Amino acid sequence: MLAIGLMDNGIATIQSHEPNVGYSPLFLNAAGGGVGINTDLTPSYTLQVNGSIAGVGGYINMSDERYKKEIEPLIDNLAKVLAMRGVSYKWKDIEKYGDERQLGVIAQEIEKIAPEVVTTGKDGVKRVKYTDLIPLIIEAMKEWNKSYVSEIATMKAENQEINAKLDLLIKVLCEKDRTTELCK
Repeated sequence: MLAIGLMDNGIATIQSHEPNVGYSPLFLNAAGGGVGINTDLTPSYTLQVNGSIAGVGGYINMSDERYKKEIEPLIDNLAKVLAMRGVSYKWKDIEKYGDERQLGVIAQEIEKIAPEVVTTGKDGVKRVKYTDLIPLIIEAMKEWNKSYVSEIATMKAENQEINAKLDLLIKVLCEKDRTTELCK
């Protein structure tokens, strides 16, 4: 059984009171354009869901270059990623968000490192755009790889130099004393 109502402030509610289904409010905010599922009466975003979302396909972000402008490379990505802290946590409000252990980051910490990845909703709550962390991680890995490859090349060159000096030392030692173990 569905109960549909329209409030004076332009918010429509659709609620299910089916047996064994529970209370599942859906709020449509005609004035603000937001849709809330299991939220309060004023969703802060176009679609705001309190709870898990399941699906078969992936969430797809538009990324076509033809729609972008002012494209700039990301800088200092490795330092930013290394400054981030991943955490596990549980929600304080078990009734609203459940008791399952979650993995994530703390929005206030991320905002200090990469403010463009954090949004603050109309409700004052900070949220992280996790998909926006992916480009930072990609570029951080490239920075790390470049540094790693350079360091390996330096170590190989140093190793060759050490081996050449060692060969010279062995040659000099063997010229003085052929009975030395290294000369046999």
